[in-house]
Amino acid sequence: QLSIISSNCWGGLLYHLFELQFTSPTVNMYIGNYMKLISNPHYYFDKELRFVKMMDAEFNDYKWKHPVFALGDVTLYMNHFYDPEVAREKWETRLIKLNWYNTLVEGSAGNEEALAEFDQLPYGKKVCFVDFKTDLPSGYYIPPKFVRGRPFWMAINDTSNNLVQCFDMWDMLLYGKKTPLNI
Repeated sequence: QLSIISSNCWGGLLYHLFELQFTSPTVNMYIGNYMKLISNPHYYFDKELRFVKMMDAEFNDYKWKHPVFALGDVTLYMNHFYDPEVAREKWETRLIKLNWYNTLVEGSAGNEEALAEFDQLPYGKKVCFVDFKTDLPSGYYIPPKFVRGRPFWMAINDTSNNLVQCFDMWDMLLYGKKTPLNI
């Protein structure tokens, strides 16, 4: 099974799109200090998940509270959970299923320097969404026509639910290969 370590909801959406078993604890959340986490994942994933607080959230006209946890100095915003105990249980259950031999890491970068840092990570499959053209292997450029004046994270998430079709997602998941689609 493929494990997707994602910086935000992208991984969970992809698991749903392809009807895959959730084999990563990073489903249904976004992560603060994400580069720190994926630069030393064994260290952080071995840390005890510590509840920090309930946080207010709002999207469009919808308001809710969600739990925030910490793994050392990495913050996990579990924004698709309402109950900290359910969030903890899902984290622990999915952490056990993590497949280090078939892992894809996903993130985004706002500049070439951040993308270059991501590109150096020691993963065979890595995807870093950017809003600028690049030749770096892990850099996946999403053109402005797909962003359409929205926050960039929305366009990123739309790649994982098939609303934005820039890349062959099967090549990405199976081989870690960047194959642009000419649509």
